[in-house]
Amino acid sequence: MASSTYAFAPERYEEQLAALIGELEELSEIDGEGYRRALRRHPKDGRGFFSKSEIIRGFRYLNEALGWARDEAEFVARLRMKPIRTASGVAPVTLLTKPHPCPGRCIFCPSDVRMPKSYLSDEPGAQRAAQHRFDPYAQTLSRLRTYHHTGHRVDKAELIVLGGTWSSYAEPYQLWFVKRSFDALNDFERWRDGAVAPPLTTGLEWSQLGERIDGRHVRRGYNRIVSDHADLHGGGRLAAQTASWNELARTQRDNETATARCVGLVVETRPDHLTAAEVERIRRLGATKVQLGYQSLSDEVLAANRRGHDVASIRRAMRLLRGAGLKIHAHWMPNLYGSSPERDVEDFARIFADPDFRPDELKIYPCSLIESAELMRYWPHPGDPRHPGHRHRRRQPADQLPRARRGRAGSAGAAGAGHPGARGAPP
Repeated sequence: MASSTYAFAPERYEEQLAALIGELEELSEIDGEGYRRALRRHPKDGRGFFSKSEIIRGFRYLNEALGWARDEAEFVARLRMKPIRTASGVAPVTLLTKPHPCPGRCIFCPSDVRMPKSYLSDEPGAQRAAQHRFDPYAQTLSRLRTYHHTGHRVDKAELIVLGGTWSSYAEPYQLWFVKRSFDALNDFERWRDGAVAPPLTTGLEWSQLGERIDGRHVRRGYNRIVSDHADLHGGGRLAAQTASWNELARTQRDNETATARCVGLVVETRPDHLTAAEVERIRRLGATKVQLGYQSLSDEVLAANRRGHDVASIRRAMRLLRGAGLKIHAHWMPNLYGSSPERDVEDFARIFADPDFRPDELKIYPCSLIESAELMRYWPHPGDPRHPGHRHRRRQPADQLPRARRGRAGSAGAAGAGHPGARGAPP
C-alpha cells in the first residue's frame, strides 16, 4: 500500500486550515462559487487547493482545540463527496482476487493478463487492486480509509469480491482472502487517521507483466501466461496465502464488535461450478450474496460463445443458491455472438417470466469488442484473409436501448404482481 496516498499531515497546515474551515462554517451551503472563493483565499502551500478529504481531516484534527459551532457529523455531511455511495447506510468495498487460470473458454471475455480473467486494467476498481497487488487486507483498508477521509461512515460494510470464477480458486486461498479482508475491518480503528499506511503483506507485481494477448492471433493464452508468471515469481509469497477455517471463524467473531463491521459478503462464480458442496462452502465463508453469470438463457447462444454450460446449469445453480438462503445477483449480456436484437428482447423477458430465474438483482453487460478477446476473430479485418469476420455485427447503443425497454415492459406483467423487477446497471 503506497504511503504517499495518506501523506497529508493536517498539523503542517493548522493556520491555513483553521482560516479556511472557519470561513466554510459561515457559508449557508458548502458548494458553488462561495466554496471556490474560500479555497482561493486560503491556498495550500501558497499555490494549490485543499481537497475535501484534506479539509475533513483538518476539521477532525482542529475541532477539539478550536470548538467550531457545528459538530463533526454536521460539518462532514455538508462537505461529503458522492453521498450516494453510502446512502443506504452500508459502505460497498469492492475487492479483486489475483490473476488466476480461468476454467472458461468464452470468446467474448477479455484476457488482460495483469488482471483476473474478464477484468481490464484501466478500470478504476482494477487499478486500485493492482496498486495493492491484489492483497485483500491492503485493498479493504485503503477503501475504508478513503471513505472515512471523504466523509462517509464505514461502521457497516459490504465486501464485494470480484475476479471471475471464485469457485476455481483453491480453498486455502479463499479462506485467506476472506480472513485478511476481515482483518482489515478489525484493524480499521488502528489505522483510520494515520498518515502512514501499513505495508503490503503478500502479493506479486502483475502490472509490469509485459506480455499482451491479441484476440485475433493468440500465441500463448491467458491461463498459460498467468500460471508461468506465478510459478516464476511466486515462491514463498504465494505459499503464505493460506488460512484455516478456525482462523477465519476467530476473525469473524472479532468483527462482531469491531468499529467497521461486515454486514454482507459477495462472491461471483459460474453456474457450472456450483454444486451442493460448493454452495455449502460459500455459505460457510459467510457469503450473503452470489453474483452469477447467466450471460444468456439460450442454449444456442451459450454454445456459440463457448460458454461451457447450458441453461439447465443455470436453473440448477439458482435452486441451490435459493435453497441456501443466498441473494442472487445475475449477469446478463445482450449483443452476444449468435444472438440478435429480437432474440435479446425475448431472452430478457424470460429472466423474469420464468420462475426458475427471477434474480434479486440484475447487472446488464452489453457485449463489447475488446482487443484481447477471441471475439476479435469474428470481426471484419480488411486486408487480412485469415479473418473474414462476416459473422459478428457490432450494434450501436441506440439499437439496444429501445429494445431493452420493450423487454423490461414485456417481462413486468409476466413476472407477476409484486415482483421487484430488474435493477440493471452497466458494468
